[in-house]
Amino acid sequence: MSYSYQFRLKIITLVTEQDYGIREVAKLHKISHALVIYWLKAFRERGLDGVKSPHTNLHPPKIVKPKMKKKDIEIPETTDFSPKAFKKLQ
Repeated sequence: MSYSYQFRLKIITLVTEQDYGIREVAKLHKISHALVIYWLKAFRERGLDGVKSPHTNLHPPKIVKPKMKKKDIEIPETTDFSPKAFKKLQ
């Protein structure tokens, strides 16, 4: 469900300026307390711009590290698996 900018701003104002608790406001308006926390975080990080967008991107984009290349491993072709042959390899 999408909520209007005015509604999100009203919820934030109740918590930040009128000293209502997060769960109290959520219960009064029949919304999730997690949603109230999400809006508050957006407001604190980006101000009113964070409240305007219903799809607020709070996290900066992740930096993707280049993948490591696999090394070719050479396995000696021995058919002798005796302890003596194994010691020679070491």
